[in-house]
Amino acid sequence: MPDTEMREVSATCRECDSTETIEVDPVAYDNYQLREGLVQTLFADRSAEDRELIMNAAHGGWFICRSCWPVVFAEDG
Repeated sequence: MPDTEMREVSATCRECDSTETIEVDPVAYDNYQLREGLVQTLFADRSAEDRELIMNAAHGGWFICRSCWPVVFAEDG
């Protein structure tokens, strides 16, 4: 299989409006957008945080960046 150039995907945090960008395999990303596999399967080598970004870049939604996540989802103790 020939080497493919990586594709940048981005999502904007709904809390702070910062944008996070990562590079992904374009074939896996296209397969994900076409619903030909689960993000966990197609991007098994990526962190859970990266997969959240991939899902939100592909489908929109409620992306929360790595900095805001602990603040937004802080548990009251």
